[in-house]
Amino acid sequence: MRLERLEIVSSFDHDEFAAIASGVAARNIASRIGGALEADSILGLAPPEATRLHVRAEEALVAIALNRFTYALAFPPPHSVQYGEALDRAVGEAEAVLAELYKSGMKYAWTGIVADFYFPSPPSEQNSGIAAVRPIARRVLRLDGFIDSLSAFQCRVGHEIDGKFRTYDVRGYERRELLLAGPSARAQWPVYPKSMPPDEFGVNIVLDVNNKPSSARTNPLEDLYHVAASHRDAHRTLRPDLGLEGVLP
Repeated sequence: MRLERLEIVSSFDHDEFAAIASGVAARNIASRIGGALEADSILGLAPPEATRLHVRAEEALVAIALNRFTYALAFPPPHSVQYGEALDRAVGEAEAVLAELYKSGMKYAWTGIVADFYFPSPPSEQNSGIAAVRPIARRVLRLDGFIDSLSAFQCRVGHEIDGKFRTYDVRGYERRELLLAGPSARAQWPVYPKSMPPDEFGVNIVLDVNNKPSSARTNPLEDLYHVAASHRDAHRTLRPDLGLEGVLP
């Protein structure tokens, strides 16, 4: 199992002046994580979730919209990171960022944590993303008539536990590395990725834990710790909870 993305979202009531009010906090955040603060040029009709300010560091991205703050860590291949270490880092850094942000007067609403996990299949066992996900389809579907000819599969399931909502998105994936060599002069030529054999394939699971419908509006830092603990527990029991012991690579 490989973790490639970990994202913490803290939502607050829609505030048209969020970008202005959080300006000082954003500068402090940029200084803390060693990144550059930038304002995004977007139209006034853009949705509230669209980023107005962002701070980009080497592996981290902090984004501030009109109704939410996002702290994201990305670990694209070939980087490798342990889930527990990444979650501890994200919570620790987001904790300081949230403390700065909510000084600006935003009215806190809910917290969520999303992680993107990849389970590569050994090349000797599978030859495509669909082949990798077919054993999962056999577990959850009663469609034996066309499982062998399956061409697409995606499954989402969620449940509530202790006031936290856990959602799992399961799908097959394929990756191809395209190395294009061409003349030094500017040129155009068609590329058909599907015609190339995949370099990697397997199962992708996105785990989302949040308290989104919460009306308690408790302390955002306390919620961050509680949601992180629930996310850690959901990661620990991922295979048995989904009935995929012995199926996931």
